Amino acid sequence: MTLQPLLDKLAQCEQDAASRAERLRAEVEGLSANLRETERQLVQLQITRKTVLALADGLTEEPVQQPEMPD
Repeated sequence: MTLQPLLDKLAQCEQDAASRAERLRAEVEGLSANLRETERQLVQLQITRKTVLALADGLTEEPVQQPEMPD
């Protein structure tokens, strides 16, 4: 029995796994960039909400009710 077919198959499996790993790394990189942008937008929206509530506090006789927001 020769080992060459087994070694060839092993090399192909290794190459396939390396290709999948590279595609997944690229996908993770893209998802990470999207997450950073979404988190940046979330912070801006939270700041905007706090600013609006602070400004509105002196404009009405009734206290401004703040909606419950998740942390």
